[in-house]
Amino acid sequence: MQIIGRAVIAALATGNAAVLKSAEEACLTALAFARIADEAGLPAGTLNVTPGTGVDADAALAAHSGVNHISFTGSTDVGVAVQSAVARNTVRVTLELGEKSPQLVFDDADLDAAPIRLVR
Repeated sequence: MQIIGRAVIAALATGNAAVLKSAEEACLTALAFARIADEAGLPAGTLNVTPGTGVDADAALAAHSGVNHISFTGSTDVGVAVQSAVARNTVRVTLELGEKSPQLVFDDADLDAAPIRLVR
């Protein structure tokens, strides 16, 4: 839901229509968000949810000539396919790939007090 909030809601708030293709493991969240948006009065066709799997659905959306911007969060392999597809149409793309929940740790951090083990 956090990713939907920062990408889809921003697009809708600035007057754009959006197509939301969530990870297949999280499609119920996207569908629930669309239902809530519909109940709140969002005009029909403004938010479109497209459940699908992996590289095929992501690359197909990215290659569509009517797309003006892609924001993708996921694996590096799928990100490469998405970026290749958008390159054909010279579409702006925002990619967040690979690692899970990266954090910045400053020099003055008390590592012994950290609730998790940090990989150095």
